[in-house]
Amino acid sequence: MSALTITAAYGLTWAPVLRPAIQRTHSPKMSFNNDPHLELSSSFAFVPTDLHNPASSNVPLQFPPLEAPSTSSGYPDSVQYPIEAALSSLPTSVDIPIAPAPPFILPPLPSEDSPDATEAYVDPLKGLEQDAEVVQYADEGDGAVRMPRLQQLAVFAIPTLAIWLSSPLLSVIDTAVVGKVCSTAQLAALGPSTKMCDNIAYFASAIGAATTNLAADAFASGHPNKAHRIVGGSLTIALGLGFAIAVGLRMAATPLMTTMVGASSAAAIAPAAQYTAIRALGYPAALTTMVLQAAFLASKDATSPLIALPLVAGANLLGDLILVGPMKMGAAGAAFATIAAQFVNAAVLLVLWKRKVVKGRITAAAVSAAYDPAADPDTVTDKVDRRVRVMTVPSPQEAVTLAAFIAPMMLAIGARSYMGIAMAAAVASLGTVSLAAHQVVECLYWLFSPFGDAVSLSVQAFLPTLLKRSAVVSKRLQGLALRGAAALSVFAGASGAALLVGAPGLFTTSATVSAVLGQVAPLLGVSLVGYVITGALEGALLARRQLRLLAASHVFNTAVLAFGVRRVLAGGGGLRQLWSAMAMLNFARIAEFAWALRRAERQSDEAAAAEAEAIEAKRRTDEQQQHLVFAP
Repeated sequence: MSALTITAAYGLTWAPVLRPAIQRTHSPKMSFNNDPHLELSSSFAFVPTDLHNPASSNVPLQFPPLEAPSTSSGYPDSVQYPIEAALSSLPTSVDIPIAPAPPFILPPLPSEDSPDATEAYVDPLKGLEQDAEVVQYADEGDGAVRMPRLQQLAVFAIPTLAIWLSSPLLSVIDTAVVGKVCSTAQLAALGPSTKMCDNIAYFASAIGAATTNLAADAFASGHPNKAHRIVGGSLTIALGLGFAIAVGLRMAATPLMTTMVGASSAAAIAPAAQYTAIRALGYPAALTTMVLQAAFLASKDATSPLIALPLVAGANLLGDLILVGPMKMGAAGAAFATIAAQFVNAAVLLVLWKRKVVKGRITAAAVSAAYDPAADPDTVTDKVDRRVRVMTVPSPQEAVTLAAFIAPMMLAIGARSYMGIAMAAAVASLGTVSLAAHQVVECLYWLFSPFGDAVSLSVQAFLPTLLKRSAVVSKRLQGLALRGAAALSVFAGASGAALLVGAPGLFTTSATVSAVLGQVAPLLGVSLVGYVITGALEGALLARRQLRLLAASHVFNTAVLAFGVRRVLAGGGGLRQLWSAMAMLNFARIAEFAWALRRAERQSDEAAAAEAEAIEAKRRTDEQQQHLVFAP
């Protein structure tokens, strides 16, 4: 074969043929001085070709035989072959490359705010398959998914813990002052009465839980005005419910305390009923405070509510020292001091929340005014301040959304509240000494249990955003929260038990009561360990909206505890056996919630896989349709 003939048919139209020549050697030039884009030169070149229509000629063209590769075009690695075209009298040579250039791949440039991006980058030329965890870390470093660090969670959880300590702190102050100044009967009266008041408020905390979750979701979605409306609607509901509880509890205080205390502790019935009737007046302020604290936590602001905490504790302590001490009002004086502190707390938080809302809207209005030539920046603050309403009437849709969250949470919290009331009623049948000791133990239990509640609220604040973006990072956050809760549980349990053993004189002057406290101390520590660990699991379930499952679990646990309490009393058991039942129940809840969380994760993974499969099927369908449209 002396020559290679390539024939190109273009119909009746002559078309010139360009001769692309690609060099075999590659020397890309990259300039990053002024232009961020990559500039490549000396890699591609075109040989000049005459584009004029040649004159028609019937003279046959003679082509020499193929010889050694020609270098006349200036490209040593190219081989020139003539083309014999049927409709063209102009022979045109085409440079055919010997070898194509390999792809030139640049690694992605790490962003300034992602220091781990360089470490997370994996060279694609080293392998086509990458581990899922490596990809996840790369995405996290690039800013796509960023898990909160332990320091961030601690900065959020510590103030949250202080917020949750405010309510049990009031009960501890009341217990300490009454126990040191008044008789054992007065101290025993605080047991059922504070349990009733605190558990009713705890029952209403479902509104706060709904506010935290729904408002946090709105903030995470970039809708602050919607979050403010959720908080305003929750405040309206909380205030109305607070007035209703105040009226009802004040009327039912005496029969409730008579039933709970019983004939075995008859001396405590009158002061317990008086304390309950007075504490009922503070429910509007208590529920308002609860919603406002939830609102701050939903906006990931756990420091603002701390401003009110010293004022609240100071007001309560000062009131107890004056009313219980010199004025000799006993349990009634402690109740008045507590409701005064609750109104101080609500007033301070209302001022802080309105200031926060106004500041956010001023910022948004200022941004809008910057793009509006007719806007007057000097009047932005006044207009926003006049329009802001902290409390709003929820729309029907907002009310339905709140009710859908509040209803199962009220059932769950109501079951837990009944659990505490049943314990107090059972202890009351054991006599005044056991009732007084139980009051001290339970105060310490609720004083240290907020360690678990703080972890739970931290998970509820941070997890919803991660659930929308990465299942892997969400599970990693849950594991981090669980490890943190385990560490905090040891501290809480050891601290509670140490106070009962080492400093019983802080709560009572009775040697008999102190002896009972020493017997129950280890069981208090074990109960606190179980409660705090459960908080991390429960927070993850709430963030995943597993409300019905939680409600069913709490109802079941309450029924089990009620059955256990009856068996203990029937068998002649005492306070130590009752707290043993509480400790076992808390560890049973760990197993229940761990199983429920695994189930929720599996359901989420299956839903994500189904969604990905549907997206892939749609992509394939679109590609097939495009192929049919553009097919010849």
